[in-house]
Amino acid sequence: MTISNVSISAVHKALQHVNSIYSNNIEFKSYKELSEKRVSCTLKAASSHVYGARVSSSGRRLTAASWQVHRDFMTVIFNDCPNANIYTAFAKYKGIQDFEDKFPDTYYTNCGSYFSPCYIGDTEINENGEKPF
Repeated sequence: MTISNVSISAVHKALQHVNSIYSNNIEFKSYKELSEKRVSCTLKAASSHVYGARVSSSGRRLTAASWQVHRDFMTVIFNDCPNANIYTAFAKYKGIQDFEDKFPDTYYTNCGSYFSPCYIGDTEINENGEKPF
């Protein structure tokens, strides 16, 4: 994702916040400061067996960060910087109101196949490290 109109410290604060929720399991897979107010980053789970990771549509554990991790990360960003812009693979959010309007719909993004659909929001490893299906 690319985040703009935000301080670098706000991005790191958001990562600290999600780690307080998800057992310190979330880290940056990639992180690049493009300018003082613009960052490109990808979130990932350190362990595929811990809360905050997700599974593929076939049920295989992944170190990809879950939909819920991304939601919580972006919520902190927008609470600290209401005029921030965040561009992801699923949507473009221009400010906190746009995020609140659009983000819930991304839960139903298909990460499976045409014949075996799976919603991205249903793929999170739970607090006990159990797969959703």
